[in-house]
Amino acid sequence: IDVKFPWEVSRFYFAIRLAQNYRISNNEKHYTKFKDLVLDWIDKNPYCFGVNWVCTMEVAIRAINLIIAINMFGKVFYEDYEFNEVLLNSLIQHAEYISTFPEIYDSNHTTNHTTADYAGLLFLALTLKEHTDSTKWLNQAIGGLEGCIRYQTYEDGVNFEASIPYHRLVLEMFAYSTVVAKANN
Repeated sequence: IDVKFPWEVSRFYFAIRLAQNYRISNNEKHYTKFKDLVLDWIDKNPYCFGVNWVCTMEVAIRAINLIIAINMFGKVFYEDYEFNEVLLNSLIQHAEYISTFPEIYDSNHTTNHTTADYAGLLFLALTLKEHTDSTKWLNQAIGGLEGCIRYQTYEDGVNFEASIPYHRLVLEMFAYSTVVAKANN
């Protein structure tokens, strides 16, 4: 099987749609489905074991989508203390993984993967503000994103990977990171 299949499913893009449906309908079945899928994923993907823990970009994308979803679910998530604790512990593992394994290559070469890594770490650091490593993660994320912008962007503003889809991807990650950082001062 192509590794991209389990990676795509494990990115949790659908979590945002479930949260949107919950916000529109206020029907908790959408939250329950989200919770069941997340708990199942955590159970079947132990930390640092298996295909979903071998590419830092995948870890980062998953973390961002989970964070967006829990913020959209809002009160129903924050009042679900047991699930809240399980998911936040998983997000801490995501942050530790990204912090330890950013995708930086020979001669400090960075790519869209590295940008995704640091964007994910930024979202995690701002979500996990109470964690003892959150300041370290925040500084690493901001420094990493600034380094990626300088290294990957030509003077004319185009991404060095010379592909319109990659240019868009990296630009979105820089933009979303900027919006989130500014919203959190």
